[in-house]
Amino acid sequence: MTGGERLYARAPIWLQTLMVTAYGVKLAAIRRGRRYWRWTRFLEESAAWPRERLEAYQAERLREFLAFVSKNSPFYRDRLAGIDVRGVRDLTRLPVTDKETFRVNLSRIRTTDRGVKVHTGGTTGKPLEVVFFGRDLQERFATLDAWRATHGATRLGRRATFSGRIVVPPGQDGHRSLARTNLILRQRLYSCFHLANQNLDAYVRDLERFQPETIDGFPSAIAAVAGHIVASGRTTAVRPRAVFSTSENLYGFQRDIIRTAFRCEARNQYASAEGAPFVVECRKGQLHYDLRTGVIEPGEGSVLVTSFTTHGTPLVRYRIGDQIDLTPGACDCGNENPVVRAIAGREQDYIVSPERGMVGVGLIDIFKKIPPVVKQAQIEQVEARTLVVRLVPDRAGFAEEHLQVLREGLAERVGPGMELQFALVDRIEPEAGGKVLYLKRHPGIEWRSPAGPARPQ
Repeated sequence: MTGGERLYARAPIWLQTLMVTAYGVKLAAIRRGRRYWRWTRFLEESAAWPRERLEAYQAERLREFLAFVSKNSPFYRDRLAGIDVRGVRDLTRLPVTDKETFRVNLSRIRTTDRGVKVHTGGTTGKPLEVVFFGRDLQERFATLDAWRATHGATRLGRRATFSGRIVVPPGQDGHRSLARTNLILRQRLYSCFHLANQNLDAYVRDLERFQPETIDGFPSAIAAVAGHIVASGRTTAVRPRAVFSTSENLYGFQRDIIRTAFRCEARNQYASAEGAPFVVECRKGQLHYDLRTGVIEPGEGSVLVTSFTTHGTPLVRYRIGDQIDLTPGACDCGNENPVVRAIAGREQDYIVSPERGMVGVGLIDIFKKIPPVVKQAQIEQVEARTLVVRLVPDRAGFAEEHLQVLREGLAERVGPGMELQFALVDRIEPEAGGKVLYLKRHPGIEWRSPAGPARPQ
């Protein structure tokens, strides 16, 4: 714990609010500078561009970005030597950079050490510290704000955020202190580490007092609060214009429970802490890959991303670990950026079946076969042939028949050689970053194909 964190932990709540606000002022200065406003105007002007003009802009931006990268990044200077990239199709001439290569060569990939440092890793298990130029962050936040505005958000509107920050320190976790406020940004920051059943009423009461215009953050946390509202049968006065998901997959049952509780839509978006190009959901419910922000190359197992807002730690044909499926179809929303059919990512762990080998995120599909009567779930492989399935049920709606459907669906996917242990619990412990993993595996259990382990060691 740093000195600032110790001071925050010992401070009274009113002083913590001032400290959160001061930090918010600092972030606002970084995120909303001159580039932010210039990019906001550009996004408005280019919102209705036809596909041809978007692709021409993308190619021009790609050439400018690679020229900068080859000049300022020692790693990419070597990789790009003698290769002329005039457009997106020429990218296939460049080598792919996977996560391990990226991690090992990070110091040579960076073009500066003086920018804004961001720690990443998420579900990949590879902690990284990437550096952003201030102008890149301003462009990224302008893109997010412009997208949110299409769903009714305003810059001065009240905003409730469920993120992984420790806003409620130990010893101050009473029901009256589950959140802190950034006064400047009119943002209420809710703890994702206190979502026990006995606290959910406090979250709802706080949201009712705060009256957010929008809610954003981890969909698992937001859906937990929404599920409590629905299960309790209460009519809440919380009516945001939209809920924006981040960092995790947004599942159908979460959309449904959020819509029921808050009478608004949950909207999905995809980027990454490393700075991947944006995929955002339009008002018609379609996902669009924004050509103005970078290049996404579909590939087997994972897409490759080249991002125009990563001048500090460039991403060039970076294998990010997520799968994005594009579709040739069009959307009638007026946005002519390519339509994304599906995103499979924010990659979870996997389990190892004696009969089936590596079994991954498809296990989540077993929950599609029952109503939204499970608030939270986690499948953990604790031994070679033993899975523990922890469920936080909606006690009012969960029945033995649902348990049997889940058991049959899981057995169908992992094979008959696995012992399945189901446990109904009140809470599933989040990981250090505040997320609850759907799949976990004991580190001593490893699956190896003839080509080697499932992931880099």
